[in-house]
Parts: sequence; structure tokens; C-alpha cells
Amino acid sequence: MIAEQVLGGTRWPLLLVLALYLGSLVLTLPDHTRRPVDDAALLAFLLQSLLWGNRFIAVWVERYHHRQLAEDAGTATRIASLGFVAKLALYTAVSLLALDNFGIQITALVAGLGIGGIAVALAAQNVLGDLFASLAITLDKPFVLGDFIIAGEEMGTVERIGLKTTHVRRLSGEQIIFGNQDF
Repeated sequence: MIAEQVLGGTRWPLLLVLALYLGSLVLTLPDHTRRPVDDAALLAFLLQSLLWGNRFIAVWVERYHHRQLAEDAGTATRIASLGFVAKLALYTAVSLLALDNFGIQITALVAGLGIGGIAVALAAQNVLGDLFASLAITLDKPFVLGDFIIAGEEMGTVERIGLKTTHVRRLSGEQIIFGNQDF
């Protein structure tokens, strides 16, 4: 069961912090002590939520991937890419929630990240080109795992479609690694 596997990712130190927080609610603590206790409990809750969410995405992607691999290799590859995007969104959301709850103004941070993102995009054009090419390959499916392809003078069977590269096995057994932009 998915729920069993997700809850298996529970970390006891984080639960201990949450239990201590619940115990502190029945105590009358001074204000200078209450704030760190609240912050520690919030951080423990967010970290445990992140672990559960990450594990849920991983379990779901793995199950769906194995189920679809036999039927449609293109869908299996696409779901792996979507799993990566889902984990990235989860980490971003939890990070922004943590920063906001600890009193950091995230509106300016998000605007700064947008501007910084443009600078990083310009600096990393080749990597981002391969990433977007990977999304195009997995969504458009010009080839899927197990297909025999010819790319220029090279030919072979597609073994892996990653975020940056595609691995092709030649008929002679050698492995060729292409950047996704090459396709």
C-alpha cells in the first residue's frame, strides 16, 4: 500500500520534537521560550511533511513506471520526468512556507529569484536546452525506450532517456550518449 510506504518514511526525531511541542502546550512558558519551541515544532512538521511528500511522489512514480513500462515505454519515461517536476515543486513550496513562517518576506525573494533565474538561464543555456529537449522527447515521443534509432552515422537501441542525455546501445554493444538537444 502506498500509505504504508509513505508513513514508513516517518523520522522519529521529528516526531519527538512534535511530541515535546504538544507537551509544552500544557505548560506556561515565558514568551522568550515559547517562540523557539514553536519554531522548532514548525520546522519539524515541515521537514516531516517534506519527507512524506517526497516519498509519496517516489512511490507513485515507481509503481506507475513499472506498470506502464510493459505497455508504453513513452508514458513510463514521461511519468519519470513529471515526478522530477513534482519533487521540485514540493521542495520549492515547503521552502517558501518555511521562510514565510519564520518571518522572511518571500515576495521580494520570489521577485529576486525571477530576476536571478533569467541570469542563470542565460548562463546555463546548454543545460536548459537539454532539459527542454528532454521534455519534448518525453511528451512528443519521437522515440521511446527500446526503439531502434539512427542519429547521424550512429545507430542503436534507446536504453535510457534522461534529463540531459539519451543513452543508445550500438549493435556492437557499445553505449553512445547523446545530448538531448542533438535530437
